Amino acid sequence: MLIPHTKSKSRVYILTILLGCCWALVFGSIFLLRSFGYLQFPELAAYDLMIATINRTSTWKPPITIIEFTEQDIQRVKSWPLTDTKLAETLETILKASPTAIGIDIYRNFSVPPGTKRFHKLLVDNPNIIVVEKHPTATTPGVPPP
Repeated sequence: MLIPHTKSKSRVYILTILLGCCWALVFGSIFLLRSFGYLQFPELAAYDLMIATINRTSTWKPPITIIEFTEQDIQRVKSWPLTDTKLAETLETILKASPTAIGIDIYRNFSVPPGTKRFHKLLVDNPNIIVVEKHPTATTPGVPPP
């Protein structure tokens, strides 16, 4: 009785060693393939597929909306810089959507009438409107927010 029990333990021991070697071989192979970049394309393809699948089935909307004023817009309006009235109208339209924050990335250190009082009132009354300013350096002057 003692001998079969010992054979069973040695068999389990050998199987455990073999299984450990197989796992080491699999993980070592994957590690080497990734190290040399052979798995990069399949990984990126799988990631792209996952993102595309999630976006198709999700009702998630991005939390940020960017509204840009391009060179084509300037040509259409035929006026630069934008008047304070036009900026105020744009901000009022955006504020109707109750955004958490509005960022304005336009350097302007002067008013462009008409509508200056209306534009400044909007900036003062809505602390969620954030306007950029350019800090001065040793070689260039700064541009304060409007």
